[in-house]
Amino acid sequence: MHILIAPDSFKGSLSATEVANTIASVIQKKIPGAQITAIPFSDGGEGALDFLQQNFKGELHWVATQNAAQTPIKAPYYRMKSKAWIELSQAAGLAQLNKKAQNPCDTSTYGVGLLLEHALNHGVNEIYLGIGGSATHDLGIGIFCALGGKAMDINRQAFLPTGGTLDKITSLDDSNLHPRLAEATLQIVCDVSNPLIGKNGAAQVFARQKGADDQTIKKLENNSIHLGRLFESHCKKPIMNVPKTGAAGGTAAGMKALLKAKLSSGFDTFYEWAQMDKLMGQVDLLITGEGCLDTQSTNGKVPISLAQKAKEKGIPCMAVCGQILLNATDLKRNGIVYAQALTEKSQSLKDAQQNATKWLVLATESLLQNYIKQ
Repeated sequence: MHILIAPDSFKGSLSATEVANTIASVIQKKIPGAQITAIPFSDGGEGALDFLQQNFKGELHWVATQNAAQTPIKAPYYRMKSKAWIELSQAAGLAQLNKKAQNPCDTSTYGVGLLLEHALNHGVNEIYLGIGGSATHDLGIGIFCALGGKAMDINRQAFLPTGGTLDKITSLDDSNLHPRLAEATLQIVCDVSNPLIGKNGAAQVFARQKGADDQTIKKLENNSIHLGRLFESHCKKPIMNVPKTGAAGGTAAGMKALLKAKLSSGFDTFYEWAQMDKLMGQVDLLITGEGCLDTQSTNGKVPISLAQKAKEKGIPCMAVCGQILLNATDLKRNGIVYAQALTEKSQSLKDAQQNATKWLVLATESLLQNYIKQ
């Protein structure tokens, strides 16, 4: 029997590698002789750099830059020959800021732009920008400015806007953009489908988790409409209502409008890079998982996306997760035949998070027992 183990991380508890190794150790005990292939997976969010370093030859570059609150930091990106993976959260992530500093009116993606600049200066021709986990709502204008673009105010003076000052921009100047942008390609990798504006847009859906209150959300929405109109005038294309443009506080919108970036799925990108389709044709069972399996998991997250691929190939898929908030019908419809949650074994969610390895072992044992019984 050939078993493929391909989990995402259990956010805040275990990395994808730790999850995969723990599951593998249980299989070795419960199903002696099983052939095991472990690929800790990612959808382009947390754990993406680990996934790339384990599966693709390349080099991690550390760059002097700044976080979303414009505090100097060093942040990494991963280079594979002429291709680079840059993670927005490494230089503009919400998790990097304390609660007091979390305010999308004051934060900027400028530091992310410095990572792009470094990659371009060192000969990279393909840039993939993963944009999960942002602390910002500046529509990517900080990246634009870091790469030589200018945001002009009413007095024709260039300034660095943040989410709260986007309405001060009267024009955009791209005449001095980094010269290598003309020959390089930029791919924005995200798995949310939200547009820039409206009830499902960036401000109304995501700004609160970045520290915004009701008044701030209204301001950010109005500012997004203002800058969105400038974007559409600049690129002569619809932007504000296009799916995915609301990702990372509108960063996707700015990159599409100002840098001609393409928008793509993180899961699909990594699935193709890792040649998972070929591997799927060689295994008898898939075991996947993540911290919380819920309705958001059906929007391009690792477990459901892998399960759907396995279902197409007639391969049974099981999942072991910290929590499971989908019912059995939803799981089976998406290709998961058995699922086990750590919280079904632990005394509480807190217990499951603090003692994740212990409960993961027990949950995996139960999962395999169900599979063996069939």
